[in-house]
Amino acid sequence: MSKVSVIVPVYNNSEYLRYAILCLIQQSRVPDEIVVSDDGSSEDIEQLLISLLDKVNCKLIYVKQSDNGFRLAKCKNNGARVATGDILIFNDQDIISTRNYIRQYAEHVSNNSFVVAYPVRLFKSQNKKIYTCIENNVLRYPVKLPQRYKIFRQFIKDTISNYMKTILSSKAYKPKLRGGVFGITKDNFYRVNGFDENFSGWGREDDDLGRRLNSIRIYGETVFLLDFPLHLYHPINKTQKQSLNQEYYNKRSKEIHKGDYLARNGINNPLGNEELYINYLN
Repeated sequence: MSKVSVIVPVYNNSEYLRYAILCLIQQSRVPDEIVVSDDGSSEDIEQLLISLLDKVNCKLIYVKQSDNGFRLAKCKNNGARVATGDILIFNDQDIISTRNYIRQYAEHVSNNSFVVAYPVRLFKSQNKKIYTCIENNVLRYPVKLPQRYKIFRQFIKDTISNYMKTILSSKAYKPKLRGGVFGITKDNFYRVNGFDENFSGWGREDDDLGRRLNSIRIYGETVFLLDFPLHLYHPINKTQKQSLNQEYYNKRSKEIHKGDYLARNGINNPLGNEELYINYLN
């Protein structure tokens, strides 16, 4: 059976992280290890993880880089660098999921595809109800009918897109890689040199990785209909309306189209030489 590592990037907001971790350790297929990768939080994330050790039923690793702006691509690569699993699942800190969510990744990630989910954003009133479910080890959530419809609709769209890609050789980049809810073999992640760390600030690092994978015929697929992720409610950051990385992304897209599928600075050749803090907690 493949070894599964779940990588959780984090920056402050430890309440969300707490419930993400509790949800992961209640899965029907518990990850072999959880790697929490910190983008320089001012909150004591390490202490939160230590407080959960008596509940955690898998290996737990904490890795932290310095706070030098929003560096999500590098943060995710840091997690992958210390992960030992054959399958890497990237799970944002504000994502919780149903009971068989991790099992779906473990059973469907392959050498020819990455597996991507679609998280439905919760309403503010739902967060506390979700927290209560997780605290009581009941991963069945009070999701409203319109939210379930969104899951169904996106599943159909992604399934059709995958069919068009694999059967009809469509060149469209769909289903797109959603960086907080996807799984990939470690070999394939390293094959394209992971996330491109030249993407800093918000946006486009996910699309860049997806396009590079597509360029070597590793396509996205979705298997999440009865099991799915949910995005905990929090106010949307208004600075995320337009990516600061658009110009670099456009340049790289043209280069990728010509066959240049390796990240400029990625998991094998990090941007900068800063030393990471790593703590193997158990």
